[in-house]
Amino acid sequence: MQYFKKAKQVLKLFALATKKIVKFLFLALYNLFNKLPRAYTRVLAGALSFVILLGITSTVVSAAGVIPAYKVVVEKKKVATVKDKTVLAEAEILTADVLNNSECNSLVSEAKLVYCLTTENKLVDSKELSKRIVNNSSEITEYTVLSIGGIEVAGDKTEQQVNIVLDEYLSNYQKESGMEGVEYCETLCVNNKYIPTKKAQSLSSTENYAKECTLPVQSFKKVVVKETIKYGTEKTNTNELLVGSTKTVSAGVLGEKEVTYKVTYVNGEENGRTEISSVVTKKPVAKQVLVGTKEVASADKNGDVPMCWPVQRVARSYVSSYMGDGRGHKGMDIVAPKGTPIYAAYQGVVIFSGRDSSGYGNYIIIDHQNGYKTLYAHCSELYAKVGDTVAQGEHIAAVGSTGYSTGNHVHFEVRKGSSYLNPVKFIGSK
Repeated sequence: MQYFKKAKQVLKLFALATKKIVKFLFLALYNLFNKLPRAYTRVLAGALSFVILLGITSTVVSAAGVIPAYKVVVEKKKVATVKDKTVLAEAEILTADVLNNSECNSLVSEAKLVYCLTTENKLVDSKELSKRIVNNSSEITEYTVLSIGGIEVAGDKTEQQVNIVLDEYLSNYQKESGMEGVEYCETLCVNNKYIPTKKAQSLSSTENYAKECTLPVQSFKKVVVKETIKYGTEKTNTNELLVGSTKTVSAGVLGEKEVTYKVTYVNGEENGRTEISSVVTKKPVAKQVLVGTKEVASADKNGDVPMCWPVQRVARSYVSSYMGDGRGHKGMDIVAPKGTPIYAAYQGVVIFSGRDSSGYGNYIIIDHQNGYKTLYAHCSELYAKVGDTVAQGEHIAAVGSTGYSTGNHVHFEVRKGSSYLNPVKFIGSK
């Protein structure tokens, strides 16, 4: 109706402006027709009438803002109006981007053009036209799909329908599990997209799927756990020990703390925990260790041997028995007065310091950490403890006659693996 109102206003203006000109032309043509034969007069009058009518029509249409265009028809339904055919061609190319789903590309309905008149404000561009073509293709449906692990399992027409079901499922899960918080795992995805109509009809509704299947839910709760705190080691230098040796003064004491964790579960099974806070209930006590700084004196060696003599050389000290003396002796016996210092033949770590039922009495074993071990038996006193690092020539024990012994001496052995080696090769013979 607005087109006709506007055209009527234009015609009024046109009539007023051309009234005198039309009157003048009419008088001139009248005089001309009177002078011509009747047959020519009729032909000329008809042609002039057509020209005048065409001019008036064009003027009215142009003045009213009406332009030639094409209406776009999809499945017998007008969906839009475009300026020319190129708009439809561009729109058909853009439909693939609108769909974003290759399985729907071949299902887009054919669009047809029909010539028409319209106004400029009724035209749509190619981008808008592509959306309208897709939305009016009956074999394609815009659907909200529920996917788990990349597999489409259910869906509904609107995203709101899907979210209502998912929210209710979470709420029920939290009530039943008693967890502090629940959420869906990243494997669950809700996506609004275009899919084939047949596929949408075949998918189960979200409500039915949630009733029949288990959805991937991640839940969490806070737990408090008591844990131990490792102690450190405090080292103190001392000139009372040789360089390379250490001695434990006091053992360390483990501390305790209460740790609060956020424990996460997937479908009821724990899959990780994160520390939230911790409170120390008992502080750890550091292990106290003395570290030797005293320079090692020249080793008491017999010639070019790797180890030093294991007993302080004093009067009345001698070797009473060597290895292989016919009685299955596994080492060397060195006689010395009770209390005579016993030295580490080579640097290493004490791995035994004590007494057992072996017949060695009080004895020490040092692991030299190169495949070799040495043993010092029948001691009256043991000064080095298990775990101590001792230097070559360090005072580790005192001569005695404990265990199966007939007098004060040191039974000295050199071992490699399960083999017993002749000590003479390592410390000399006297």
